[in-house]
Amino acid sequence: PEDELWVISTRQASWSGGDDPLRELVVTQRQVTGAWQPASLAELESDPIPERRTVFYVHGNRVPSHDALYRGLRIYRLLTCEQHQAPPVRLIIWSWPSDKMRGQIRDVRAKAARSDHEAWRLAAVLARLPAETHLTLIGYSFGSRIITGALANLGGAHVGGPCDAERTVGIPPSSTHVVLIAAAVNESWLSPWGWHSLAWRSIDKLVLLNNSRDPILRLYHLLERRGRPRALGSTGLGCLPEDRAERLTQSNVASEVGKTHDEAIYLQSPTVRYALTSETFSNP
Repeated sequence: PEDELWVISTRQASWSGGDDPLRELVVTQRQVTGAWQPASLAELESDPIPERRTVFYVHGNRVPSHDALYRGLRIYRLLTCEQHQAPPVRLIIWSWPSDKMRGQIRDVRAKAARSDHEAWRLAAVLARLPAETHLTLIGYSFGSRIITGALANLGGAHVGGPCDAERTVGIPPSSTHVVLIAAAVNESWLSPWGWHSLAWRSIDKLVLLNNSRDPILRLYHLLERRGRPRALGSTGLGCLPEDRAERLTQSNVASEVGKTHDEAIYLQSPTVRYALTSETFSNP
């Protein structure tokens, strides 16, 4: 009864958004009756239950709005079905415009650009959370790119927003755990000099759930017209400074998931399921 389910949708938001990343967001909350009612970001800024876990789930590409809701509810059930003694959960589904476009290469390049824009918006929402929030960010595929870009923005980078927009520098919650599944992120971006390296300023724990056999991640190089970048979710992270390496856990789940990019199959992996629950309910 103390759990909450929310949706923050950017599907109707324009590409520009002016200089306000919070403009055009649509926020809804599920009521005890099962109906979804309009809500506001201001209601997320305070939580009367201090031990409640706040979880953001960001889906991947080619996910229509109804499927984003379904996938978010599946994450919620996974987190709570066997955690009867765990703290309550506030799950927030970040629903972004990722519907399928004609032409595979055109599709993924457009969604990669949109992912960066979504990072600008997500950063502005995360910056509004109370400092005492127990925060877990779960990203799948391009959703991972949105999350790392958002955290980089909080750290002082400029990812995705209009060129003349102010940087979304913010103080992240005191406990931020990040779980990235099949991350469609450039393998070098979280390295010490990578584009998203400032994300480490906001990360207390990072869990990468990789799959070296994922056929879609192997095509990641098609995103760029120059070079042949590889996906973080395929290769994992290499050498890191000690202070970052001790915050990183990564696993290759290829033996459990196999040659697929199907999120439902990833969520059947015992390694993936354990990571999601343990990072959500671990002590700060």
